[in-house]
Amino acid sequence: MQTEPENMNVLSLAYLGDSVWELFIRERVMEVLQNANRADKLHKEGIKYVNAFAQAKAVKFLMDENILSENRKNESIHSDIIVI
Repeated sequence: MQTEPENMNVLSLAYLGDSVWELFIRERVMEVLQNANRADKLHKEGIKYVNAFAQAKAVKFLMDENILSENRKNESIHSDIIVI
């Protein structure tokens, strides 16, 4: 399925974005904790950043710094997702 992002529902984009964010965080955690020999240690570090509260803080930062477009801000505000 190839759909243009501008034609997708904002919640579908959020769902996809969550997976991209989690992969990014996992890669960063593995870079920082190169000698970690236990998956639970990697997991505990990763979930500090891959959760609703941490992601809401990141979105708020992007909004405050005017990095998110005005169009995307409005979509976020009108979705069922609460941004703290």
